Amino acid sequence: MRTAARHLQFACRYGWMAVAVGALWLSGCVAQKPAPQPEPTWVKQRPMSPGYYIGVASASKQQYPFDALDMAQKRALSDLAGQISVRVEASSVLETAQRNDQVSEQFSQRIRSSSEEDLAGYELMGTYETKTDAWAYYRLSIAVYERIKQERKAAAMGVAAGFYQSAQEAVAARDLVTACDRYLRGLEALAPYWGEVNRYQPAGAATSLVLDQACLQGITSVLGNLRLEPMDRELELNFGAKYRGVLVVQARYEGGAVPNFPLTYRYSRGTLPTRREVRTNPDGIAQLPVDGFEAGVRHAQVVIGSPWNVLLPDAATRPSWELVKGIVTPEVTVPVRLIQPVICIQSQESQYGRPSSGKRLADALAAALTERGMVLTTQPTKADAVLSIEADTRQTGNGQGFYTALLDAAIVVRDGHGEPVLQRNLERIKGVQTNWDNAAEEAYRKAALEVRGAFLDELLQKLYQ
Repeated sequence: MRTAARHLQFACRYGWMAVAVGALWLSGCVAQKPAPQPEPTWVKQRPMSPGYYIGVASASKQQYPFDALDMAQKRALSDLAGQISVRVEASSVLETAQRNDQVSEQFSQRIRSSSEEDLAGYELMGTYETKTDAWAYYRLSIAVYERIKQERKAAAMGVAAGFYQSAQEAVAARDLVTACDRYLRGLEALAPYWGEVNRYQPAGAATSLVLDQACLQGITSVLGNLRLEPMDRELELNFGAKYRGVLVVQARYEGGAVPNFPLTYRYSRGTLPTRREVRTNPDGIAQLPVDGFEAGVRHAQVVIGSPWNVLLPDAATRPSWELVKGIVTPEVTVPVRLIQPVICIQSQESQYGRPSSGKRLADALAAALTERGMVLTTQPTKADAVLSIEADTRQTGNGQGFYTALLDAAIVVRDGHGEPVLQRNLERIKGVQTNWDNAAEEAYRKAALEVRGAFLDELLQKLYQ
């Protein structure tokens, strides 16, 4: 009894303390829960702050459930960038003869879509979130922006000036590919400032220059004063050379040879055109092989130049492409004349072992070659090729009033040195008629059709190879 009484007395004495501690703990938990954030005034009403660029934007948590605040901040920075005015000065590179509206618009877009890295110096003034949306508010001091911009521009001017000087040194050495590349790099180093007049005072120079314009004009000058000079006004190709030749051209700049300069040349060989690339040697000379013409081609043109994709293969992907793509690169055209071969046809055509009065195969080939523009002669010494025909018929049988003759022929084409160009045999060409003479005539008629067809095509191909 005494023990139970003591327990009861203890509980009465200390129980109220446990209740008090629990109450204090609960009240502490309630005190730690943050109060709802009041909606900032900038959410409903855009701040007006002279001397600052302002950017305010929101993002839906339903649309961006995991990164709504990040998206709101990106949009706010984009909104801030849109506050920066884009003014193209009258004497800037965008107002030169190379200007076009697309470049100007690209320049404007580059400013309006400036990234967080480009907009250094901005301040995050506040964020706000509800259950459905996230908001962000940035501002950028106009004075700070101008200071950072001028610092960056000074650095860009230094880079551009280095490329400009390197380009001029390359021009002096007649390394025109390097010169064009360095001028482009200098122009591109100032791309964020194309709408401004970017004056530069070269060391030791009495006057300043607009640096990006000077780079652009440097490219125009290099390509405008580059000359491609063929050694021949016309290239003649003939049968004796198998219609192959070499066109020699020299690249010159202000009177001097241009070494290691890339060139491309193209010409039509008949059905399909061909395109090849070469480079000039240390004397600025390039040798351009011209060959592969199809049979019957009599005229062609070789167009030699150095288009942008050959001069600088990555030119079309560079930031300056819209400014420079209208600059004309050098080009020259040289006509090609293919002199048709002179052919002499010699024929010995027999009928059953006796000389025939007619020259049926020779006449068929002569007519077909003339139709194809070939020149014929009766004098072997004046011919580029001599075509010899030996043909004869033989009797093989008759019956029921019909007679059968078979024709065999050998055709050989030799060049002016007596070397064989083409040799073909016709065997067992059959002719069937009501008498022996007509059967032989029929065999010759069929043989003439064959030589005017597949044989003639093969002959013409051989003459042009």
